[in-house]
Amino acid sequence: MMTSIDLDLNAKPKILIVDDQASVRLLIRQVLTADGYQFEDAENGHRALGLFPEFKPDLVLLDCLMPGMDGIELCRQLKDISGTQSVPVLMITSLEDDSTVERAFDAGVSDYVTKPINFAVLRQRVRYLLKAGIADRQMRYLAFHDGLTGLANRVLLMDRLRHGIARAARQKKMLGLVFVDLDHFKWVNDTLGHATGDEVLKNMAARLKQAVRDSDTVVRLGGDEFVLLIENMRGSQDVATVAQKVLDSIQAPLRIGGREVQLGGSLGIAVYPSDGYDADQLMTNADTAMYRVKEGGRNRYEFYTAEMGAAVQKRVAMVNHMRNALAHEGALSLHFQPQIELSSGRVQMLEALVRWQHPEIGLLNAAEFLPLAEESGQVRALDEQVLRLVCRQLSLWRSNGVVVPPVSVNFSAHHFRESDAVAKLARILEETGALGENLMLEISEHVTHANDASIELALNALKELGIGLCVDDFGTGLTSLRNLQRYPIDSLKINAAFTHGLGVANDDSTTLMRGILLLAKALRVSAIAEAVETPGQALVLRELGCEYALGYFFSKPVSAAEVPETLARFNGV
Repeated sequence: MMTSIDLDLNAKPKILIVDDQASVRLLIRQVLTADGYQFEDAENGHRALGLFPEFKPDLVLLDCLMPGMDGIELCRQLKDISGTQSVPVLMITSLEDDSTVERAFDAGVSDYVTKPINFAVLRQRVRYLLKAGIADRQMRYLAFHDGLTGLANRVLLMDRLRHGIARAARQKKMLGLVFVDLDHFKWVNDTLGHATGDEVLKNMAARLKQAVRDSDTVVRLGGDEFVLLIENMRGSQDVATVAQKVLDSIQAPLRIGGREVQLGGSLGIAVYPSDGYDADQLMTNADTAMYRVKEGGRNRYEFYTAEMGAAVQKRVAMVNHMRNALAHEGALSLHFQPQIELSSGRVQMLEALVRWQHPEIGLLNAAEFLPLAEESGQVRALDEQVLRLVCRQLSLWRSNGVVVPPVSVNFSAHHFRESDAVAKLARILEETGALGENLMLEISEHVTHANDASIELALNALKELGIGLCVDDFGTGLTSLRNLQRYPIDSLKINAAFTHGLGVANDDSTTLMRGILLLAKALRVSAIAEAVETPGQALVLRELGCEYALGYFFSKPVSAAEVPETLARFNGV
């Protein structure tokens, strides 16, 4: 939707002349034509209101006294149109009494000239108002638009949304609000760099504008989040059609700097009036529907429902409880699952698994709250607290004379965006008295895909602390084999999906597992298979030459107090 705050500095200024006398309109045109303006005429206020949205004038020059709607009332109604506050209005009047002047300025008139018209004065007033109006529009453009994509921003969205709701209420029509989140966009920034990410955002902005009508509004809220405001809807199917068109446009492959990038989208939809009567409620509900899509598999759209609202309240409560748990020690605890050396049956490592004692729900495992920690921006604080708990436990075992193998723990990719991540970990080791050689960090496969000198420096610094490095969930994302050779990786932890089908007829899992194990051997790193649940799976892994494995077939996670007994059972000591 174009409004008066949209900016085209190369266009000739446009003036809307409103006067009931054709001779006056013609004379004004003749006087101002030499200054290079574009013109449109209206013989009355109703005609001017109809012309304004299409012509989008930079200045309105109107007569005060006209039959029907006078100039003051016309100005008042023009200023009610969304985005017109910066358009100057110059009134021509024969009335100079204080009451008329006060009414005019209250209605939004910028200045006035008196009759009989002094055309030299008129030209100067027009020039001044246009110059001031364009400067104001430039400032308003910067205030109301996103600097990267040129799309409307949140401030402009809220203005248009409130006016759109008012129009929909008067016309008894529906209005749709669509929240759009680009799936896995963080991967683009993390692996291809922010410059590529910016190009993706600009291209996606252009695609979104092409997917909607000119009368609709496309907004960038920030990051990879966009909003579509769809007006003049006949029914919910109208916005569903737009949503599917947007999904198709997002999914189309995109070439940036010789690379092909393909993303998906998660879309949440709220509709006025069924999903809310005001802007804030519609925004909240569309955002809620979008998060439901992300939780349910992404790359599709959903309409808001009342059930989602209840789920959001639960989610907000969970986030608040988690924040409180991370601020106070004692809510998080550790369990440990043995990693078994398949050739000997001995425990070669313990995997640390965090548990959260929720004050209302009870004990939760990581799968039940880790995604929420990621979404709410608390994953780094969670990781740091888990690392501290692991290091304290390692020191406690050592002080009690309990000999344990190294312990592996997740280390989020978010840490690699921090320049002091390694220094923080070194401080934790120093403060707890733990040894780096007793620690293994499991890092995301995405980290190994990023060709980033800072990541290589961080990984080498971790190795200097004696810490081992394992690529977690290997085989589910993108990995650079060149980086796997260059980075100081010790092992690959193979995703559970490759274990489930081992030994099953007509399943490719065995072939895929054999290939991954050959790759690990070529890279001179060890391989760990997870989620081993049956004797058959363990047998196939041994036959394929897999070195290590873990899963319920060997042992469920045990508490710290149970670790000595578990080690004795497997290692015979």
